[in-house]
Amino acid sequence: MKLEGSASGPGLKEFEKTWLSLVPLLDSRKLVLDLRGVTFIAPEAMNTLSEIYDQAQPEFQTSTLVAKHIVEAIIHDYNQKRAQKAARKG
Repeated sequence: MKLEGSASGPGLKEFEKTWLSLVPLLDSRKLVLDLRGVTFIAPEAMNTLSEIYDQAQPEFQTSTLVAKHIVEAIIHDYNQKRAQKAARKG
């Protein structure tokens, strides 16, 4: 799945629709999110990418420092949530 240009507004809405249409088709296949062509990531796009990571743990492809930083933050938040859930259980 590829996201290019500005991850905001109508482009983000189209990306979200595409993601929702892919969810039932994934099964055990690994999702790859290509963010190499992204020039801007709005806060709402960060939320969408976090939700996708929570559900599918995709492989992210990045080429800019901004995209790499955002992916690191998403993965860090995901790992913190998992650790908190594990601490509550055990």
